[in-house]
Amino acid sequence: MKRLYLDIAAGASNPSSIHQEGGMARMALNKARTQVARLLSVKSDEVIFTSGGTESNNTVINSFTGGILISAIEHASIREPGLARQAVIVPVTKKGLLDLEQFKKLLTRETKLVSVIYASNELGTIQPLKEISKIIKAHRNKYKISTPYFHTDACQASRFLNLKVNDLGVDLMTLNTHKVGGPAGVGVLYVRHGTPLKPLLLGGGQEFGLRSGTENVSAIVAGVEALVKWNSKREIETKKLTLLRDKLIKSLIAIPGVMVNGDLVKRLPHNINVSVAGVSGEQLVVELDQKGIAISTGSACNNHGHFEGHVILALGGDREQAESTVRITLDTKTSTSDIDRVARVSALVVTKLRQQPKL
Repeated sequence: MKRLYLDIAAGASNPSSIHQEGGMARMALNKARTQVARLLSVKSDEVIFTSGGTESNNTVINSFTGGILISAIEHASIREPGLARQAVIVPVTKKGLLDLEQFKKLLTRETKLVSVIYASNELGTIQPLKEISKIIKAHRNKYKISTPYFHTDACQASRFLNLKVNDLGVDLMTLNTHKVGGPAGVGVLYVRHGTPLKPLLLGGGQEFGLRSGTENVSAIVAGVEALVKWNSKREIETKKLTLLRDKLIKSLIAIPGVMVNGDLVKRLPHNINVSVAGVSGEQLVVELDQKGIAISTGSACNNHGHFEGHVILALGGDREQAESTVRITLDTKTSTSDIDRVARVSALVVTKLRQQPKL
């Protein structure tokens, strides 16, 4: 018998519908949720799908009215809502790692939430989440309280680092899928049972009441497949990219006035963040772009024309250093010859820019 789909008002694949087509969409959504749960070693009903990392981060921050601690190098989607809620900024060391002694001092009985990025989107530095978790647990035990809850933005970490939440000791974790080759517009928020979150969006009560709105099933399925696929080759790609990263760093710091920002070891295997004295980061990006090499001045999420140098400033640098900073992130397809080309061309471009008269 030919089926007639006469539920166009609900959309092509609405998992909330009770007919067969809705059931198929629901099965696909549930499978994707189970896959993420296995990846994180959590229960499937602790996995919430959102529109991306920004929504997940805002949901977490906006669930608390105060008592928030965030690191000085958070992504804007944590920093901006955090500052709007009078979050206290925890400083980092000159290597871009959370200052644990300062963190202990800032932690009080009134602290309700701690949010520390797992791996910096700009510096690539990897934060010691296990150590931070131990400090938080000791604090809870000392005062016999259940707070603060511990959140991490793991969007940049998902390609290379362990995501087992119990190993890390976190109560909340943000992920997205376009960082691993999946579609943009798909986010994941892990919420440990008992963690009190408030929905950012109200409506039909989808995603266990925490994220209303019809789920983008096809994008979610594709995004989760990308997460699972990358996790299966994580160790191999990490070794390969670490070698390439270190090779390029060695070549770049051989250029006079080039300095690497962030810890050289505790960093993502594909991330290189450097400041080039006497050169505008934007000019360097433009010149390399014209020679077929695409890099960034920092986080690609920043608005054009808006100074976003808080990460370099947090390391003790000044505005001039921040404006001379660029970020290079390597791809799985990057080869040794590509690294040699980047090093060679960068040296020529830096020399050229330094010879140009200052405006």
